Amino acid sequence: MEKVNDKTRIAALLQKLLEQRVLLTVKVQDQPSPFTSAIIEVNRDGGLFVIDELKPNQGNELLKQHPEVNIQGQLGGVLLGFSCVVQESGVENDIPFYRLPIPAELDYHQRRQAVRVKLSAATPLPVTFTDPQGKQYAGEVEDLSIGGLRARFSETLPQQLEAGGELSCSFLIPPENKDKLNCKFIVRVIKHEKEGQRPAFLGGQFVALEKQMERRLQRAIMTLQRASRQKESF
Repeated sequence: MEKVNDKTRIAALLQKLLEQRVLLTVKVQDQPSPFTSAIIEVNRDGGLFVIDELKPNQGNELLKQHPEVNIQGQLGGVLLGFSCVVQESGVENDIPFYRLPIPAELDYHQRRQAVRVKLSAATPLPVTFTDPQGKQYAGEVEDLSIGGLRARFSETLPQQLEAGGELSCSFLIPPENKDKLNCKFIVRVIKHEKEGQRPAFLGGQFVALEKQMERRLQRAIMTLQRASRQKESF
């Protein structure tokens, strides 16, 4: 593990956590269970960064009494960790946020990259992709992250769908399935043909999500991650 104490480098790492929409694990003083959040702004000149509300919601009440937090986030195959104290809290569109000082020191620990959240086949999440010619391809989300998803298909995919191609992507954000996400999607990996019982699939990343929709998806991923952790603990 490396100790990073260069402020410029630390600010750059926080900026990458923001740009890559990394979910953070936030531990509030004296609380055994962690909460989740995400960076929504980095102000290098002001020496501050801003995190979103804590999930589950009781974390926001605890933070009022105990402003000191320990934060961890995975950046690729690296685990970043640091401690700091909330300087200011606020509310925007009924959603809390918190301003914190850029830490003076940060732990930089190489580790395996985090896996995506897998969705159960027992409760399928339909997803529709539309190509530039208007043809639609209906599948089911297999796993989901802040940056993209992987989908499986019951039918063979056409050869004109290639890695690097751009599609339109549409699905209802779980677990409530009330808000619909519509965005551009870049295909990064694809298997066109079905093999035995294995479905065709494609995976890729979301492009230029609207900020409000991005925050909704962030909160959905937090909820799904927490549910997955609870299942693993039993």
